[in-house]
Amino acid sequence: MIYWEQEGDMDNIINAWAWKKYFILGLCLVLLGTDFVLTDISADDSTIFLKVGVYENEPLIFTDKNGTVGGVYADIIRYIAEKEGWEIEYVHGTWDECLNRLRNGSIDI
Repeated sequence: MIYWEQEGDMDNIINAWAWKKYFILGLCLVLLGTDFVLTDISADDSTIFLKVGVYENEPLIFTDKNGTVGGVYADIIRYIAEKEGWEIEYVHGTWDECLNRLRNGSIDI
């Protein structure tokens, strides 16, 4: 005997399929709505200012002889800031100074 040939089972299968279909449709609508909300938020004119602690740890992060911050960490932060429209302010110091500034909230990263 085939499963769906039993009396009432076909109705259960159809109801289960309809429920799944509406659930997926609802989920898609929620996700699309979220995308529009996030797009509107990111289109806001307010710029995020990010204070970044810089210590000397070449090649990860350092200050060159011209005073420009460089290194792997700086490149990553600069790339993200460019994509997100952030402004970066570098705060120079030692590792311990950067940790203390991070703890007291005077730098963000």
